[in-house]
Amino acid sequence: MPSVLRVWATCRITTCPTWAAAIRQFKFYGAIFKAKLGSIDLTSVTGYNITNRRNSLDFNFSSSVAPMQTGTGLFFYVPTRTFTQELRLAGSIGPIDWLAGGFYKDDREKYRYTINTLNVTPAYNLQTTYDFYDPRSDSEVAGFADVTFHVTERFDIQVGARESHDNLTLSQSIATSPGSPATLSPEQATGTNAFTYLFTPRLKISPEMMVYARLASGYRPGGANTPGAVALGAPAAFAPDKTQDYELGFKGDFFARRFSLDASVYYINWQNLQIQLYPPDNHQDGYFANGGRAKSEGVELSAQVRPGAGLTVSGWINYDNAVLTQDMPSTSTVLAFSGDRLPLSSRSSANLSLNEEFPLWPGANGFVGAAVSRVGNTTRALSPKARVMGVEPTLANDAAESLRTGTIQTLRATPDTLADGVMSSRVGDITFKYLKQLDGFFLVDEETIRYWTQWLNHMLKVRIEPSSAMVMGGVTQLLATQSGPRKLLVILSGGNIDQAKAMKIWQHDGLSRIPSVKMEQ
Repeated sequence: MPSVLRVWATCRITTCPTWAAAIRQFKFYGAIFKAKLGSIDLTSVTGYNITNRRNSLDFNFSSSVAPMQTGTGLFFYVPTRTFTQELRLAGSIGPIDWLAGGFYKDDREKYRYTINTLNVTPAYNLQTTYDFYDPRSDSEVAGFADVTFHVTERFDIQVGARESHDNLTLSQSIATSPGSPATLSPEQATGTNAFTYLFTPRLKISPEMMVYARLASGYRPGGANTPGAVALGAPAAFAPDKTQDYELGFKGDFFARRFSLDASVYYINWQNLQIQLYPPDNHQDGYFANGGRAKSEGVELSAQVRPGAGLTVSGWINYDNAVLTQDMPSTSTVLAFSGDRLPLSSRSSANLSLNEEFPLWPGANGFVGAAVSRVGNTTRALSPKARVMGVEPTLANDAAESLRTGTIQTLRATPDTLADGVMSSRVGDITFKYLKQLDGFFLVDEETIRYWTQWLNHMLKVRIEPSSAMVMGGVTQLLATQSGPRKLLVILSGGNIDQAKAMKIWQHDGLSRIPSVKMEQ
């Protein structure tokens, strides 16, 4: 085989035309070199990526570093440079095919940002700035080997292993006073090792059918916590979390390869989960640690049919039981117990797609296709008996009116509500489909939105925006109809409150009235 060298480069720039001006620039460079060294194949894969991110955000929440007030802006620039290099050697010795190689990665990021406070108090005047600079470098060195032993023409065994070492170094800037240059804290460095393996016996029932078993492991690299969190008692580093994967499967082609079938059952044991924690009485300097276990077990089935030239029909269906097998620590950012489903997982999912390819002119083909997917309801998968409620401002009641009439309704004017994140005048078709699956719906007036925005900010010491705080108005309405205590899940988020909105919220002080709920007797 003659030596072959392929080189390519791509560039992409994306912008986000919203209130948060975001620009992302990506440049990718790569090269693949292949050569024959006697009976051994040499492959070299080189990559270099440049990523630049710029963004500006509303930063209205309290911080342990700077006194954030209404009108505070965050402007950041994150340049990232990543270099990767992999070398592989492959060959055969009798009934044994082998592959060995090494991998190196160097990833460097310089997180630079400025916090700009407006004229919100006499002590902090217009254009008061806090400049920050958080450099980070991450490198990985790994060696790997893979051997496939052909016991017979129909039966082979594949064995593989990989040893990797990851180094992460980071610093954190500290602004000692408004307008002063940032100073770097002492460098925080950590190194972690991980060993992974693969064992796969395969039996060919026929040239078109095969059964296999797989035992494999995987990992996610550990890392270092920020110096600020370490100073408050967090561990200097967190370890890799690892998985052990067990799988039995079947692959086959039928009817002259017009029909393909792929089926498998699996079990994944996930140990030493990486979780985010917070020191007591501190919700700003979060850190990572290890704790807890989880599992994922299920069945996958996929099929592909090629009934005619150019037409392909594909589909798959999956059932997955992904749950915790150990309680999360009490200081975790989430409250979860053994048996709870993992976030963003559904018990069932499916997909069906059609693709038709056809010739356009010599050397060029075109295609048309369609696909439909289904993902099980995550909330009801977590708890089939759960009731899901909707909440909306009374002054922006397009969803409530649409549910009342059974058809999508459009408000005559743009709603004027404190909850500006939900002040749409018309719900979309897809949104309306899911709204009709709700178990209840509540309307909340402006005074209640203002009241709960004040109290949540006061109690949690974190900025909760009105669009999220209004949910508590629905909660109190729901509890008022109950004859006893209920377990409720409320999701609170957001910090996007501009200065004008903040002034409206705090026009009247609602903190003198303690929150309470009166239930039916």
